[in-house]
Amino acid sequence: MSSAGNSIVALVKDAVVWIVKAILGLFAAIVAAIPIPDFISQYSLSNLLSFAGPDVGWFLQTFKISEGLTVLGSGYAFRMLRKLITLFQW
Repeated sequence: MSSAGNSIVALVKDAVVWIVKAILGLFAAIVAAIPIPDFISQYSLSNLLSFAGPDVGWFLQTFKISEGLTVLGSGYAFRMLRKLITLFQW
């Protein structure tokens, strides 16, 4: 294939990427524009767990739930970063 042919193929690929990026950006803007309902925004996780009682606090502390969720979140973030760096080859 000639240099001009390669350039045309690259141009078409770039145009497709630009169009998909624009559509996904528009979708993200629409989702971000949705307001959070009042019945959700008035509560926080610590506020909800304060009503659970000391038994739930003991359970969370004894079984190290926060540390476990931290490890899971770190693993997921590492996986996504690895995919991003390798351009989704893995």
